[in-house]
Amino acid sequence: MEHENGRMKSAAARKHRSLAARVSRATVLNCAILGLVALLLGLSFYTVASAQKYVSQAFNYSVSAKNSVVRGANGAGLADQVMEIYRSLTPEERAAVGTEEYHARFSRLQKEQDFITEWHILSGVYEANANEVSNIYLGMFDRETGALVHIVDRNRDLNDYRSIGGWESVDSKEIEHFLSWKESDTGMLYDIDHTAEKGWFCTAAIPRWDENGIISFFVFTEVTLGGLIADMRAFVIQFTLALLLVTVLITLLSAKRIKKELVEPVNAIAEAARRYSADKKEGVAKTEHFSRLDIRTGDEVENLSRTMADMERNLFEYEQNLTAVTAEKERIATELNLAADIQAHMLPSTFPAFPGRAEFDIYASMAPAKEVGGDFYDFFLVDEDHLALVIADVSGKGVPAALFMMASRTMLKDAALSGMDPAAVLARVNRQLCENNPDMMFVTVWLGILEIPTGLLVWADAG
Repeated sequence: MEHENGRMKSAAARKHRSLAARVSRATVLNCAILGLVALLLGLSFYTVASAQKYVSQAFNYSVSAKNSVVRGANGAGLADQVMEIYRSLTPEERAAVGTEEYHARFSRLQKEQDFITEWHILSGVYEANANEVSNIYLGMFDRETGALVHIVDRNRDLNDYRSIGGWESVDSKEIEHFLSWKESDTGMLYDIDHTAEKGWFCTAAIPRWDENGIISFFVFTEVTLGGLIADMRAFVIQFTLALLLVTVLITLLSAKRIKKELVEPVNAIAEAARRYSADKKEGVAKTEHFSRLDIRTGDEVENLSRTMADMERNLFEYEQNLTAVTAEKERIATELNLAADIQAHMLPSTFPAFPGRAEFDIYASMAPAKEVGGDFYDFFLVDEDHLALVIADVSGKGVPAALFMMASRTMLKDAALSGMDPAAVLARVNRQLCENNPDMMFVTVWLGILEIPTGLLVWADAG
C-alpha cells in the first residue's frame, strides 16, 4: 500500500478502510453471529418439538397395540416360552441366529394360536399406519446377554433375526432404561438411535406387566426420523434465507443512519481541518471553518465540532495577541538599540583621545550586560596639566540605569571642571542626586585627577 504524507493514495483503499465500510462489515459480522446463535437455538427448539411429536406418535401406537394385544391373546405366556427357549441356548447356539437350525427351535411356537393372533393384531396396526410407522413388534430384554429378543414380529422369515426368537445386541444402559420404567411414570418410554440400515429412528415402547408386577414383554413401535431430518433441513434453509434478507436490510439501514449521523459529520470536520491548514499556509488570518459546520448530532461528534470551533477561535485570538506582543517587542528592541547607540556615543570613543599630547595615552571600552546599562567610564582634561578619570556603576540594569548614568556622568563632569578635588566633587554630586531620587537609585563611583607634569594622582571613591 503506497502512502503519501501519511494518507492512503488509493481511492479503493480509502473506501475499504473508511468508517462507513467498517461499520457495514461490523454490522454484517454481528448479524451473522446473532443469526447463527438464533439458528442454533431455533433449530434446537424446533428439533425437540418435532422429535417430541414423533415420540408421542410412536408411544401412542405402542399403547394402542398393547391394549389390543392384551385383549386378543395370551402374549405373556408366549413371551415366557420364547424367553425360556432363548435362555436355554448356549452362547454358540445363540450366535447362530438367522440360521434355519437356530429358528427351528422356535418354529413350533409360530403355529400356536397366541402367536398367530398377536401377529395379525400387530400387522393390522402396522397396515393401518404404514405411512407413519416403520415397524411394530413384541420383544423382551435379557440382562445377562445384553440382548433384545423378538417375540412377535411382522416378519415371519425364519432366516431373519427379527423373526420369533431372533435377537439383537442392546447397550446395557438402554436395557436398564426400558426395564426400570414404571406404570406410574408420567413420561414416555423411548429411545432415539441411528444405524446404517435404518438411519435415524425412534423406538417407543410400553411394557406389559403380569399380576406380580413383573414385565412380561414390551410392545415396540419404530418410526423413522427421515421426515424430521428433512424438516430440519428445510428449516435451516428458510431461516438462512430470512437471515440473509434481514442482514441486508439491517446493514443498509445501519449504513444509511451511520453515514448521516457519524460518517458525514466526521468527514465534514476533517474537510474543515484541511481547509483550515491550507488557509494558514496561505497566511489567511481570521477563519471560521469549524463554527460554520452546524453539526447537531447531539453526541460526541457534535461536542468534537464545538471543541474544534472553540480551538479555532482561541488560536486566532492567541495569534492576534502574539502578533501584537511581537510587534511591541520589535518596537522596544528598536528603541533600545537606538538608546544603546546614544549611550555609546555619549562616552569617549575616539582613540587616540588626545593626539596632541605625547606625555600620556589612554584607552577605554564598555560592554553592557543588556542593550543599555548603568556602567560607564569617562576621562577629560580639567586644564592643561590635569586629567580627570571616572569609573562608575549605577544600580540596576536597562533604561532606568542608563538614564541615571547619564545624569550622574553630567554632574560629575561639571563638578570636576570647576577645579574641586575628587572628594569635594563626589560630595557635591551626592547632594545633587539625593535631592530628587524617589526610587532610591545610587551609583558607585571612582574619581581620580592626574597631575600630568608630576604624575601625581589624587582620587576618591563613594557610593
